[in-house]
Amino acid sequence: MKIAVSLLVTFVFLTQRGFSQGLFPLNTDNRWQLEDADPMNYHLLDSRVIGDTTFENGHRYKVVEPYGVAGATYVRQEEQVLFAYFPPDSTETPFFDFAADVGDTIGIWLGYYWITLESKGPTTFYGRTFMSWIFRIGLLADVTVIDSVGVTHMILEPGITFNFRGAIIDGVQYGTITSVPWEAPGFPESASLSQNYPNPFNPTTTIRFSVGTYGHMSLRVYDLLGREVATLVNERLLPGRYTRQWDAIGLSSGVYYYRLSANGVVQTRKLLLLR
Repeated sequence: MKIAVSLLVTFVFLTQRGFSQGLFPLNTDNRWQLEDADPMNYHLLDSRVIGDTTFENGHRYKVVEPYGVAGATYVRQEEQVLFAYFPPDSTETPFFDFAADVGDTIGIWLGYYWITLESKGPTTFYGRTFMSWIFRIGLLADVTVIDSVGVTHMILEPGITFNFRGAIIDGVQYGTITSVPWEAPGFPESASLSQNYPNPFNPTTTIRFSVGTYGHMSLRVYDLLGREVATLVNERLLPGRYTRQWDAIGLSSGVYYYRLSANGVVQTRKLLLLR
């Protein structure tokens, strides 16, 4: 009897403090900041709920800008499912399902990226116990969502990680919120290609590039005669920052060019292979 009473008290305690509500807080003025784990390529992602709007499907969505909920700008919650809306093709996708079982497929974001529930369980966040879910988007991206708090961690791909810095949820602040202008760096506004490093290199080098809008992208390497020697990217990508490593083993020393093509933007840079 004492054990049963103890378990009941514990359950009520956890529930009152936010355990397993399955809620994504979407009230206007809620705000989240995640910071780049790489101090050499630091960026601050600043997202906030600025209002709501209704689309032709009749649903009313919260508008999350400038960088949205893991890339989704228009979202709404119905029971324990968070839906995302994609205006270009007028589609709505289940994005996070807090009632799902581990391994369940939630939906397909942008018609290409499968969303699955990777894990869930209680976690301690600023001294309180909450439920936590980790959703996988595509093959490499992981998004951690904490009940009643929102997104607290993102892995966009190996080597590109954003950690929780602070949030203001329904007037309560967690962590540190940095005052930044609306156009502060985060997900880029357009495609861009960075200089590879190291350069010169032998035989591997790393190339960083940015994606401003969802769409097909290609990143290819050419020799001085214009012959393609490597294809590093040839797929649709979500907005974000990416890295690719090129292994030039088997190629001779010399100058090569790498070219990024994305949504009508073409950028080319030069790299030098030295044996």
